[in-house]
Amino acid sequence: MTIREKISYLFACITASILLVFSLAIYFFSAQYSLQAFQTRLREKAFTTGRLLIDVQEIDETLLKIIDHNNLTSLPNEEVIIYDYQNHILYKSGTDTLFVPTEVLNQARLEGEYAYRAGNREVVAVKYTDPENRFVVVASAFDQYGRGKLRNLALILALGWLACVGVVIGAGFFFARGVLHPMTRVVDQVARISASNLDARVNEGNGQDEIAQLAQTFNQMLSRLQAAFETQRSFVANASHELRTPLTAMAGEIDVALLQERSVEEYQEVLQSVQDDNKQMIRLVNNLLALAQVSGATASLPLRPVSIDELLWQTRERLLQQHPAYSVDLWFGTVDEGDLEGEGNEQLLQTAFFNLMENACKYSDPHWVGVELSTTATALCVRIIDKGPGIPLAEQARIFEPFFRANHTQRVAGHGIGLSLTQRIVQLHQGTLALHSSEGQGSVFTVTLPRAVGVGTSATNALIASANPG
Repeated sequence: MTIREKISYLFACITASILLVFSLAIYFFSAQYSLQAFQTRLREKAFTTGRLLIDVQEIDETLLKIIDHNNLTSLPNEEVIIYDYQNHILYKSGTDTLFVPTEVLNQARLEGEYAYRAGNREVVAVKYTDPENRFVVVASAFDQYGRGKLRNLALILALGWLACVGVVIGAGFFFARGVLHPMTRVVDQVARISASNLDARVNEGNGQDEIAQLAQTFNQMLSRLQAAFETQRSFVANASHELRTPLTAMAGEIDVALLQERSVEEYQEVLQSVQDDNKQMIRLVNNLLALAQVSGATASLPLRPVSIDELLWQTRERLLQQHPAYSVDLWFGTVDEGDLEGEGNEQLLQTAFFNLMENACKYSDPHWVGVELSTTATALCVRIIDKGPGIPLAEQARIFEPFFRANHTQRVAGHGIGLSLTQRIVQLHQGTLALHSSEGQGSVFTVTLPRAVGVGTSATNALIASANPG
């Protein structure tokens, strides 16, 4: 069942229920009013008959029957019976005597009046008192006119209810179609969008109602999907290019070595070169894997207390072990050691700081980097300072894109992955990575990490291991 049908039927059911309750209420109150009006006529008839027979001495039973039979206001199947205090019948107007239980007569004497229904007759028993006796006058009749009006009213209400329900169902389908037409248009437009035309967008209509909000949400999702597809295509293209370079170099060196017989030393030189290219490719693959896995992590990492100053010392030692010619200076100022603790993943943070320190040394002529650690009331700040050529302002906006390399870095071996990986690691720690650089004056990367980070729930050991290939 479609939403349009559900809305139409639901609207019809609600309206039909309201109309049904309203019709039943009308019928009920009409029936009560008709009954009360008829009982009032019976009550007046009982009092009139009792007054004529008991109070008017000139009128006897025979004359009273003649008057009742010739009365133009007589009711259908009317019968009036008068009982004395011993429940003996003193008078009855009809030939078919109505059976009146003793309990009814006693109740009428106690309450002054008692009304009930006997078969298809309405019966009213009233107490009539004179100085000599206490009488009970019982008047009964068939309310032919009132019941006829109720039957007609029930028929009119039933037909009116059916007609209204039919009109409501038709109107419900018509209005539901109009209301849901924008939704249908959105569905048709979304159905025509595929991987080949992710730049298409859904018409947002007036931009104010719920349908427009849905269209805007679809467009935002399409923008994210388009960006993800473009990033994926760019990633695959750049990764393929970066992997092909060392493979091509190794294949060329091997082909040259096999052209003729060579000495052991020459073969060793070729193998050493191939091994260097192989290490470069392994490191590239590890960085690509780490970048892909860190970029796919949407939840926080499992965190534990980390001493940032000790982590920076460990990163410095690791960098100097791999590059003895580099120089790293650390400045911690007068901050207490207890103020330098935060929450984070030690291995991932070390990878981020290692990439920043290595880049600072790699792209500066003195191969030097300065690391300054400071604190604020809520955060830890690590500034990575180098004496390199600086980054042009036009290139700073793209410096954190995967595989992007500034023009002045082309002479140095690299792949353009480190800063992308570093930025993602910092973001996973709910921190920020900022750049301040001027051409000819070096660069300063500032990592800001919160002192207290909520303990995360998901990150794999493979993610940590690949981000720290050793």
